[in-house]
This record gives sequence, C-alpha cells and structure tokens, in this order.
Amino acid sequence: TKALEAMAAGLVVCATEKAVEGLGLQAGRHFLAARDAGELGAKILSLAAQPEAAAEMAAAGRAFVSEKHSSAAIGREILQAVADLMARRPD
Repeated sequence: TKALEAMAAGLVVCATEKAVEGLGLQAGRHFLAARDAGELGAKILSLAAQPEAAAEMAAAGRAFVSEKHSSAAIGREILQAVADLMARRPD
C-alpha cells in the first residue's frame, strides 16, 4: 500500500484508521490517525513542531515495515507455511 511504501521510505504517515486497516499499525506509534481533514492538518502541524517525535515515528514505521512487510519477512512466512504443511504430511 502507499502507507507502507511511505513508511519504508522513512516518512511519517498521517491517515484515517480505515485507510490503514488490516496492516497491523498502531496509531500514535507507527502513524498519525486523523478522522477528518481538519484533524489531519492539526496533527501534521503539531508533528512539524516536534521534529524529534516525527523522527521517532518515522523510524518506528520503517522498522515495522522491515519486520512485517519486507520481502524477507514475507519469505519467512512462506517458508514457515511450507514447513507446517510438510510436517502434517503423512509418511
């Protein structure tokens, strides 16, 4: 998704909960959650005034993508699924 791509690039994402639904992200840790355009603007301005907090959120988002959504992470999940299937296979 665009949110994951932005996070992988080290950017802070501000979105509605609906926009990132199902990605496993935590509002306030991995992204800024906003209900409407007014709240979106206010949160962006607030974060712009706090560069350290913005850097922390960007780093947390990037780490999350690397851990959960990178090609290496997906490869590990596929290998584990195959191993689980093989373990259930009758001899």
